[in-house]
Formats: sequence, structure tokens, C-alpha cells
Amino acid sequence: MLIKPRGRCGKTKMSTTNTHKDLGSLTIRLGEKDNVLTALTNIETGRYLLKGKILVIREKIARGFKVAVTIIKKGAKIYKYNSPIGVAISDIKPGSLVHTHNLISAVK
Repeated sequence: MLIKPRGRCGKTKMSTTNTHKDLGSLTIRLGEKDNVLTALTNIETGRYLLKGKILVIREKIARGFKVAVTIIKKGAKIYKYNSPIGVAISDIKPGSLVHTHNLISAVK
């Protein structure tokens, strides 16, 4: 889930604090169309900053595995390298692990 950081009274903060780790330094996006990031290191659950918004990592993501950055609906294509690598077999929430339990491979 992407969340804009908020200050008191629900107003969006102009600057972010160091309370959240930068997810961009822990992952790589391999193409503009990609709706997943690839973990460069093990990522623990929690709130991370990604392009000025907060992404809640819902489960541990092991190095080399994929994490959803958008809502991926059942039947939607999953993109990595700007190419479809699979189809979601269930709805996938942002911050969730994307792997064989929730996708069917499109690679033949």
C-alpha cells in the first residue's frame, strides 16, 4: 500500500524524516512498465519510502525475490524487464511477495 507521509492535522509533510528506510536503495526496477521490484537484499516487514510515498512491506522479501508496488488484480499480467513474466492467480496487494503462490509463469 502506498501512503503519502502525513504530518499533524493530516496535512502532507513537505519533507520526510529518517524514520523509514529508502526502498529504492534495497530494490531495483528493471523496466518502466514493471509492477514489481526485485530485492537486492533481504527486506523485513514494515514501512519504507519509495519515491516520496510509503510502501508497507507485508511479508519478508528474500534477496532476488519480487515485491508488488501496485495492486495487481487476479488475471493481470506481472511485468519485469518491461515484459510479462506471469499472470496473477489471485489479487496481490502492494508490498506483497510475488512468487509461485500467486502467479503463473508466462515464460515458456
